Amino acid sequence: MSGRRQSQGEKPETAPKEIQENALASFLTQIETGKGEGALHDVFLGRAVQKLQQRPRQLSRMDLNPAVGIHFMVIRKFREEEAERVCKLVSKTFEEFVAPEFTKEGVEKWLQDEIPEKQIERSRSRDTYVATVNHEIVGVIEPRGNRGITRLFVDRGYHRRGIGRELLDTIEAIYRRRGATRIKVRSSLYAEGFYEKMGYKKSTGLIRKGGMVYQPTEKNSC
Repeated sequence: MSGRRQSQGEKPETAPKEIQENALASFLTQIETGKGEGALHDVFLGRAVQKLQQRPRQLSRMDLNPAVGIHFMVIRKFREEEAERVCKLVSKTFEEFVAPEFTKEGVEKWLQDEIPEKQIERSRSRDTYVATVNHEIVGVIEPRGNRGITRLFVDRGYHRRGIGRELLDTIEAIYRRRGATRIKVRSSLYAEGFYEKMGYKKSTGLIRKGGMVYQPTEKNSC
């Protein structure tokens, strides 16, 4: 370490731009190949960096802050060993934001499927994805059939940071590649505004069944 003291008001030295960009490219390659998720000690969801918007989906939302490093979130496929954590996230978020719309019977019935064994079983036939921040699962999305989405939950502490949009974009892209022309979602009353912003429109009136209530919506995926 140099013994020279930095003068008051003097800007800290930074690496040349070319070196910074090469280091960033190397880091992104590690993330894309699954080798670098734990490389950062400080993770934060920030604004989308324009120069990275054409990178793979899991890298599209970032904030470069030289004071604390590169901050990122990762969108990737669900792993079976994460079933308990995913169920806890879903159950907690459901009880806080969706359960108030249901009857007691409806809540109990819905939560019957939120156990690790059933989560693993569903994931073996569905492209379930999670959003992680510093190895912590903060969001999950679960498709249904060839053009439906049955679960999309984001931890309360990460609402309004674009995670729900990234998860939804990921599944929509999969459906488009498979040739789906329309995507359907049974939205909770709480999430209606979110889906409307994402381009979904009501397809029928409210559905009330077994103590549960949903708003069917759909979107042209072409």
